[in-house]
Amino acid sequence: MSSNPSGCLGILFAPFLKKSASSKTSFPYHKRDEFLSAAEISFFHVLKNIIPADYHLITKVRLGDIFYVERPHVNQGPRAKISQKHVDFLICEAGSMTPVLAVELDDKSHQRKDRQERDAFVDRVFAAAELPLIHVPAAKGYVLNDIRQLVAGHLQFPEAPDLESPKADVAESVPPPVPSPEATFAPLEPKTPQCPKCASEMILRTASKGENKGNQFWGCSNYPRCRVVVAVKVSE
Repeated sequence: MSSNPSGCLGILFAPFLKKSASSKTSFPYHKRDEFLSAAEISFFHVLKNIIPADYHLITKVRLGDIFYVERPHVNQGPRAKISQKHVDFLICEAGSMTPVLAVELDDKSHQRKDRQERDAFVDRVFAAAELPLIHVPAAKGYVLNDIRQLVAGHLQFPEAPDLESPKADVAESVPPPVPSPEATFAPLEPKTPQCPKCASEMILRTASKGENKGNQFWGCSNYPRCRVVVAVKVSE
């Protein structure tokens, strides 16, 4: 027994130890630290705040799961060309989960020749299947109304709001914001300012209660998603 350095226990458990090592070798899978890049996460939240409630937003969807190839046994080449490609964002109807619009977020990598060739092919696939696809350049920040106008032609917004009107973002069932006595007011110009937080247009309101009752203030048109209020300057 002394000649065997592993001892009796080593002999008994050797088959299990070998199996465990073999499992790690044959299943070398690990969870990614980042499923989406920082730019994709930022734009995901922009889209999520824009699309109506009766749509769902999905990320990184494989083209092979969106489209089918007719006569797949004959058209194995076209099927293979979409099997490893994906689209950044897919918007579907909530009830049927039918795709209605795809969005690609184009960063600097899309300026490469190989990426441009890939994008041109993907554009042709979407056009052939009559599923809209729009491209949005990646940026550090986005104006919500600009992105909303890009998707507005493909989605059904409730009561067909006027996208040029700052009231389009305000839910009628939600009362207008009322600035609290502790609210911090930062004078802005021009007379119809943009929200300093989300860049939406602001609406001139009048406080109906509290210490500021009767005073006018600017309220963000993106309320209740954005609750920024701005004081009205005396000159206004």
